Amino acid sequence: MDILGRVPRGVARVVVGLALFAVAACGTTVPQASSDGTAAPTAGAPPGLLPSETASEVAEPPRPPHEILSDNIRLARTACKGCGAELNLNEPTVQKSIHLLMREHAQHKDFVLTEANAERALYGPAGSTPRLAGANKPPPDVSFRDASGREVYRREVKTFSGAPTTFARQFEDYAKKLDYRGELYVQVPRGTDVQRLMEAFWAKNRDDRRLARYADVYVAFHTPDGRPAGLWMLGARGMGVPG
Repeated sequence: MDILGRVPRGVARVVVGLALFAVAACGTTVPQASSDGTAAPTAGAPPGLLPSETASEVAEPPRPPHEILSDNIRLARTACKGCGAELNLNEPTVQKSIHLLMREHAQHKDFVLTEANAERALYGPAGSTPRLAGANKPPPDVSFRDASGREVYRREVKTFSGAPTTFARQFEDYAKKLDYRGELYVQVPRGTDVQRLMEAFWAKNRDDRRLARYADVYVAFHTPDGRPAGLWMLGARGMGVPG
């Protein structure tokens, strides 16, 4: 995968044994420590509530960022093409599903979803079958179900070519609609500095207690040709596996 720009001082990436195993198997770059050699601090929950918060929102302390990173990488790996994921559809259904996804994401006229990414979005955990929601239906775009019909993975597909501030605003909404769990599969133009996009999101969500709600939703970036461009954690400040 392409290496992103140099990490700004203070933006942390931790080396996690599990992440090393999981990402290496996908052929992606191993996460590195930050330029100042530090790791992201473990967020604590100071006493007292923010004015707009209820006790239930902060009842549990935020999970350590490295734990969020390793848990989500392990989960994402099960649904990554080339990492053990499967495409359990017959060929006619594959083509029909690809065209359906492309048609549903054609509203962004100057940056439509490509066939390569539509196909990759159909890969899910071993033994699961993708079910498409269809146009104008609630997220996720693709729900992966096991033989008993239980959802084992969920993926919302997006294309994005805007500014970092727009990314921060839109992906707050997308995560909420996804019920704060699952994968946001995002097609971005080749050469996009996805780290800048994530930094804008974290800057907009400065309080770690509020950021904790995003712990189980993450962003898998891909270029238009389907090449992975990084896996980043919305709920773990500074944490991600760059492309």
